[in-house]
Amino acid sequence: MYDQDLPKLVQWKNDTQIFRKTAGGVIAKIDADIDNYQKAFSNMAKRNVLNSLSQLIVSWEKIQYSTVSGHVAVKALKEIIAKKLRELGALAHKYSQVTLIGWERPCSTMTGDYFRFVDKDSGDQQGKCHEMMHAIESARNNLVLNGDNDSTLKIFMAPEFYFRGAKGAYSYDLVADIIPTMKKLGTENGIYEHWLFVFGTAVAASEDTQTFCTVCLPPNNLKIKFVKDPKNPAKTIPQCMNNPAHATAEGSYGNEVQNVALIQKGQDTHMVVKEYVSGIDYKADQVTVTVGQGKSKIDQTNWYVPPAGSSQSRFVSKFKDERMGGGIFTIDGITFGMEICLDHSHTSATPNSGGRLAPYADTIQILLIPSFGMTIGTGLYCVNGGIVFNVDGQNAGSSDLKVKGHVGPPVVRRDVAPQKASGKLGVWGPLTMPHRI
Repeated sequence: MYDQDLPKLVQWKNDTQIFRKTAGGVIAKIDADIDNYQKAFSNMAKRNVLNSLSQLIVSWEKIQYSTVSGHVAVKALKEIIAKKLRELGALAHKYSQVTLIGWERPCSTMTGDYFRFVDKDSGDQQGKCHEMMHAIESARNNLVLNGDNDSTLKIFMAPEFYFRGAKGAYSYDLVADIIPTMKKLGTENGIYEHWLFVFGTAVAASEDTQTFCTVCLPPNNLKIKFVKDPKNPAKTIPQCMNNPAHATAEGSYGNEVQNVALIQKGQDTHMVVKEYVSGIDYKADQVTVTVGQGKSKIDQTNWYVPPAGSSQSRFVSKFKDERMGGGIFTIDGITFGMEICLDHSHTSATPNSGGRLAPYADTIQILLIPSFGMTIGTGLYCVNGGIVFNVDGQNAGSSDLKVKGHVGPPVVRRDVAPQKASGKLGVWGPLTMPHRI
């Protein structure tokens, strides 16, 4: 019935007309996700939506099993969802347990400066990749000695701001090269088949050039429209929307920052961009980028500009749903959430009122929080029995783990001293793998 792809929403509604009066809110959610699937622009977004659809159908069958499970449209939808998940490599997870390893590595110096190996960013990036690989190897050696097995997923996570240069940020090409470098160093080898890596976060920045009003204050100085040039009607000129008499200029408006968590499991890679910029993220709220070419290259220090599409940006994201390119990702059939530092305590509506992923708590199995100055607190945004894991790079570095609904003895943790790497490793578990239903 749906041989090649999920049905369009109109067709699905027509095929399930018989259920429309009795299915309640669950069918409306299925409708919404069928529509979301058609809009999804990335394989990860499609995985997330397909995974949610599978869970919604299970919930629907619990309510109306006798009439729903055997219906031709529902059966066809389940079959095409399973087919698409296989094509996207999102098979049902094979893990009964999970062990989480936090690399408690300080990410600032004793003077509060940006932590770095060398001042040259390319050498700094390479040095940090090699140090992280040593930490990963130490973690694996310890697990092997303590009786590891293939039914246990291993999650290794480094803190926020591990990768950043002497001036506060790398260039985009250096950030793009981190995962390929880690793969070459060994993280895609067969011995790490059952490992998921979060390589901390990396900061990239680039000059943001805009036309702006030279009189108005931000953000009103960007309220510009283009009107016909009275001297040359074939061309347009910028005009301040607040006061047409104000002078305008084109130039550097600031340096846009992207603070991204880098994720890898085997050939599967993903990244999540930090939504909220904290007052401690950048010295004096500024960051330096190199502009120009060849001998004309210069370092330019300017105010940071929040990443495009974030809640603090002047550019509105096309999607508000975190599954469609935000902090939700699905790997091996497991739904993960990622909140980078301040994202764990902010929502788009109100600061300090709950985490970025709080509305998705009933779908997240494991919530990951790489940070620099954040704790878990009461923010257990996951299913009952779900795991919240925080690795922080402030001061001496730390890690913490909580299981939602857990009662009884504390979760077992042991400390491991990594070889040829700073800090220490906090090894938590193994724990029972959480399930959504």
